[in-house]
Amino acid sequence: MQVCHSLNHSGRTATINSHWHDNQQRWIERVRLSRIYHGQQLDGAREATLDEAASRHLVRVLRLRAGEELVVFDGCGGEYTARISKISNGRVEVTLSGPRHPPTESPVDITLAQELIRGERMDLVLQKATELGVSRIVPVAMERCVTRLSRQRLAKRMQHWQKVVIGACEQCGRTVLPVIESLQSSAELIDSAAQSEYPLRVLLQANADTRIDDIPQPRGRRILLWVGPEGGFDNGEAAAAIAKGFRGLRLGPRLLRTETAGLAV
Repeated sequence: MQVCHSLNHSGRTATINSHWHDNQQRWIERVRLSRIYHGQQLDGAREATLDEAASRHLVRVLRLRAGEELVVFDGCGGEYTARISKISNGRVEVTLSGPRHPPTESPVDITLAQELIRGERMDLVLQKATELGVSRIVPVAMERCVTRLSRQRLAKRMQHWQKVVIGACEQCGRTVLPVIESLQSSAELIDSAAQSEYPLRVLLQANADTRIDDIPQPRGRRILLWVGPEGGFDNGEAAAAIAKGFRGLRLGPRLLRTETAGLAV
């Protein structure tokens, strides 16, 4: 009986390992194919014409030609294996098969409220937050915020940030684009958070008493995380946030840069 039990256990282990290996191989093959975002919902379509930017990237940067395969996703959760059927007048036409819905989204719904920071530092936050599975990103103009943008510059930055998020999704395998909310003031963020359904709202403070191990798993697995400047929150901002249900959180003894803090959580 002991031998039979051992044989059955070994067979079951071999089956599990085989399934794991098959899933891993499918994932590797999927990631090996070039991934491109299509800005219109595909919804079971069999053909699509990619926009000029995507077409240019495929042809001029990746050097793909007619007949080659790639993966196309529309940011709504599904992706399609595609084959280039035609390249004409700077546009790539593809035939689609699928869709499939790979489990690439985080089980935790995280909104990252990030102090508005300059140039490449903000790009880094957007890129890495996307890779880590954040659902929404809210840029926040705070009292101690150094970066100030005119309406025109902000519109250009929003377009640029969207491209950063799309590029990160193409690279990491996500099929859902994180939402980039419009720029908010601290007061607007606090008021909107008070009216939301986030069971856990956290702001990072170097002098907070609460550590991450002290916070229980939130009901509904929804979190709003607010990251401010290296110099810390203005006293009025912090007090107003805590009065509306935010909890201060200290990550450790070291002072992190604002682009590092949110990613560390």
